[in-house]
Amino acid sequence: MTSISMNINIMDPTVKLIATLTDSKGNPLSGKTINFYYRKHGTSNWTLIGSYTTDNNGKATAEIDLDPGVYDFRAEFPGDEQYDGSSAEVDNVNVGAPAPTPPKPKPRTEIPWWIIIIIIAVALILMLR
Repeated sequence: MTSISMNINIMDPTVKLIATLTDSKGNPLSGKTINFYYRKHGTSNWTLIGSYTTDNNGKATAEIDLDPGVYDFRAEFPGDEQYDGSSAEVDNVNVGAPAPTPPKPKPRTEIPWWIIIIIIAVALILMLR
């Protein structure tokens, strides 16, 4: 039995996928093939990014440049003569999202202190006449 986990790092437009493959005891499995896939979120057809071999830490890494959008990613160990297959998916990943628009500043509604002083001065002058 195997277990696979996947982390995703987004450096727009590049997406870096890191899969870690372990056996049933949590030991990393090296020299195993991991297939990475992606699809536009909401679609059903997976596109192969490529097949990569795990290192001594059980990690395999793939990178792909994608257009802005929402994607699902999949890492799959198909299994071999020694171990059963396993897979992991990460869905709803926003790639290349535009930066959020900062809020507009609120218009000032308070009257500056110096205008208040001028109004009071004018009022006093008019009262003293």
